Amino acid sequence: MRTPFLEQITNHSTFHWGFFIALVLVIVMWWYLKRSKTGFEIKAVGLNEQAARYAGMNTKQTIMWAMLLSGLLAGLAGAVDGLGNYQNISVSNALPDIGFNGMAVALLANGHPIGIIFAAILFSALQIGGLSISVYSTTPTEIVNIVIASIIFFVGVRFLFEQLLNHRLLKKHALMKERLEK
Repeated sequence: MRTPFLEQITNHSTFHWGFFIALVLVIVMWWYLKRSKTGFEIKAVGLNEQAARYAGMNTKQTIMWAMLLSGLLAGLAGAVDGLGNYQNISVSNALPDIGFNGMAVALLANGHPIGIIFAAILFSALQIGGLSISVYSTTPTEIVNIVIASIIFFVGVRFLFEQLLNHRLLKKHALMKERLEK
């Protein structure tokens, strides 16, 4: 996956063709989720399984298709990472926390394929910057984990506030409807 051309223009870093493969897959997945029938069904089942079933969608098949697709993409990402960064694929007992970072990136991007690009750039900048932060200052490298955890926390709090606000609005709407019926 590495080439002398990419190493030369990035000052002999581990930058490889996997980055471009990821960009192409983001565009393909965006198109697939936005423009295809199956992509619409995946979103519908993810948002409300009962409503999708009521609309006539085969929810079990859609869930299986979504899991197959996500497993395929995760396996491809692992293979590209192994072949690009380490130039081999091996089985290891100690694996990096890439999967957890991937979930955090998807959470920050709110599941939008294009937003994942920017969220991934932010997380990678934090991770790579965290490796050299203790070299240039007296800041411990664990500060990166604290910043990432704070980002995840505030995104989660936003979701919690949205849920509470929706619940409150629904309750208020039900009370107004009850008053109007009397």
